Amino acid sequence: MLKKIFVLLVILGLAFGLVLFTLNGYSFEYLWPNSPWLANVAVPLTIAVAIVVHRTVAVAIFVDIVVCCAVIVVVVVVRWSPLLLTPLSIGRQQKKRQKHHHKFFLVTSH
Repeated sequence: MLKKIFVLLVILGLAFGLVLFTLNGYSFEYLWPNSPWLANVAVPLTIAVAIVVHRTVAVAIFVDIVVCCAVIVVVVVVRWSPLLLTPLSIGRQQKKRQKHHHKFFLVTSH
């Protein structure tokens, strides 16, 4: 899970680095010096790629956060549910004992 997010964050950094590389004209200078058409298309293309990668990273992190929160809720409920239910069960047992106590120890007049 963390490896996937780490890889996506590295790709996100590279995508935004490529955007900056393209906006400053270094991609035209070093990567495709003989293609002015690609230099014109590269700016919106790299921005679109960076946005797609950013959305992918955001969704992956959000899904992981939701899964972690769900696991935490389940663990807390399972761990603390006996403690939360114990006072209720003790109260019920005491009421039953009181009812039985009154049944067995009723004073009757002769």
